Amino acid sequence: MRTGREVGSVVVVGNPRARKVRGPWRREVERGFGPSARLEFIEAGDRPGLEWLAREVAPARDRLLVVAGGDGSVSWVVNALGPAPAVLGLLPLGTANDLARALALPQALGDVIARIRGGRRRRCDLLSVNGRRLCTVGGIGVAADSALAAQSLRGADQPLLRWAVGRAGLHAYWLAAAAKVLDAGPADRFDVRLRCAGAADQQSFSVDAHAIFVANQATFGGRLCISPASRNDDGVFELCILPACSRGALVETLGRLVAGLRIPASMITVIPATWAQVTCHRPTRFFGDGEALGAPCDRFEIGVQPGALEVVGA
Repeated sequence: MRTGREVGSVVVVGNPRARKVRGPWRREVERGFGPSARLEFIEAGDRPGLEWLAREVAPARDRLLVVAGGDGSVSWVVNALGPAPAVLGLLPLGTANDLARALALPQALGDVIARIRGGRRRRCDLLSVNGRRLCTVGGIGVAADSALAAQSLRGADQPLLRWAVGRAGLHAYWLAAAAKVLDAGPADRFDVRLRCAGAADQQSFSVDAHAIFVANQATFGGRLCISPASRNDDGVFELCILPACSRGALVETLGRLVAGLRIPASMITVIPATWAQVTCHRPTRFFGDGEALGAPCDRFEIGVQPGALEVVGA
């Protein structure tokens, strides 16, 4: 596709671990940007490599940085940029592509490249969790365990298992969540102390929970709608609390998420906030953008960075 204005130097950072970053995608990118574009493709097989490459190319203001991958790839790049505002183009080649879906970006490469060449930009908020940036949705508890279990399957040593998980796509996440929910027991509940601040008030309370989500947008995992009112451009995030409940109630909540049904307030409590502190009675993992955000921890400081990400073509 050759429509849209011409672009100059474009650095495409591709993550080979992303689901669709394989095959002839590079040729399609070359056709999409056209012969006048000066394209440089960079592949990074691990997080440190990807972050280092992003730091190298990001300071060059005459070059457009485009991320080819999924939400994890975008997260790695915006964290590599540090506190500076990020300006990126997105090629949604991951599994869930939650940020791209929230921005209503086309899934076809030719169409999304045409949007990038069109030059329109949209600012989005980023969240900060213990100093690490988060683009979409994250959390702790069964939510984190499910997401990270699916990630570990994608990196399994057995090629046949990796192939099957890759073919399953989003269903691999949903199946991992179902397995975790069906196996949930008393050890999967945890006591949490919450402090949070919004535009006008502050709250402090304790809760016995199975999961706590932090939402910068309405959906994650492709189409799981945890907080319908969440937006990534309103300067706030939502704390979504899944109280400790029976296994049957957990199954029902997961079923409603997968089916796209409304979740009653009795199942999930949603609190808008601009800052929060989550203290757990034991160290736990925090997932965000489909990845683990750092080592297990017992306290998480969460804030919002309004308009810190600018997406070209959104």
